[in-house]
Formats: sequence, C-alpha cells, structure tokens
Amino acid sequence: MAEIKIEKKKPVWPWILLAAVIVVLIIWWIAANNNDDRLITDETTWVEEDTIMNHRNEPIGDVKTYVMMWDENTMGSLALDHVLTNNALTRLINAVKAQAEIDGYDVNADLDQAQEHADFVMRDPYETTHADHIRMAAESISTALLNIQKANYPNLEQEAKKVQDDAQNIKPGVLTLDQQQEVKRFFKDAADLLDKMNDE
Repeated sequence: MAEIKIEKKKPVWPWILLAAVIVVLIIWWIAANNNDDRLITDETTWVEEDTIMNHRNEPIGDVKTYVMMWDENTMGSLALDHVLTNNALTRLINAVKAQAEIDGYDVNADLDQAQEHADFVMRDPYETTHADHIRMAAESISTALLNIQKANYPNLEQEAKKVQDDAQNIKPGVLTLDQQQEVKRFFKDAADLLDKMNDE
C-alpha cells in the first residue's frame, strides 16, 4: 500500500499580523502629517461660513473664516510650518480683499504683492528665507489694512498700528520656527482688527 503524504498547511496568522501592522503604520503616518495644518486646510470646516451675512446684509465668509481660525483657543496649539503659514497668509489676504470690497476700497496692488510672497513660502519647504517673505507679505497686508482703517474706521487706529508693528517685528534672516510667536501674533492681531471692522 502506498503512503499518502499529507502536506501541512502554512499558518495564515503571520500574514494577518503583517497586514494589521501595515494598516496601523499608514493610519499613524496620515495622522502625523495632517495634524498641524488640519485646522486651516480642511475646506469642509469652512463651507458653512460662506453664507454668513454681516449687519449690512453682505457675505463675509472669508473674513469670518479667518477670524475664527485665530481665536484664543486655537492660536496656541498651532505649530507653524510652510504649509500652514502659506494657508494662513492666503486666507488673510482673501479676508482683507473681502473687507475691502465691503468698504469699497481698492487694495489689490498691496495684496497681489503679498500673495507673491505667500506663494514663495510653498515653493521650497527647505528654503531658509521663509521669514523674509512672510515679513514682506505681512507688511503689504498691514499696509492694506491700515489704508482701509484710515478711510473707513478712524477709531481703529491703534489696532491697525499694532498689526503694522507686528509685521515689522518678524525678523528677516531668522528661521520662522524660531519666531513662531511673532508670526502668530501678526495673524491674531490682524484677525482682531478685521473682527472689529466687521462689527462697526
């Protein structure tokens, strides 16, 4: 009688374990890379704001969106990187444009310059001159805000001057990571000024 060879089945559990580890690593990687800029880059967070109206019955989605980003609760928890900084600058530029339209004031020349500098921040994440471009963008934005303030909000002179001082306190030649508080202060004070302009 011939012997029948029974082949042992190879265990499946090592493959299941390997697949589980890979899934966990992918989830961890996605969470680690999206954590810092989730607040600003998640477009769905801000969609409903586009329908908000101000006391003049005009849409102020960009202004409210920006102001909400820089309230006291979120500001301290944000860790600036090139993506978040670019997004914050772009959203601020859009908010200032929206406010200028509400007030019938043309600030496009200043804001076009600001957008060029904001875009530079995204071109090369390893570039060491980001702070130089952030400062130049901040100065153009603060000039636009100051002009809107002078034309329409004479009682907000101190607030506009504060934003201008914040822009000048961003030091060129110093890494953005080494002056996060100064950059955040500029974003926050600009949000406060826009908020007050909108409440007038």
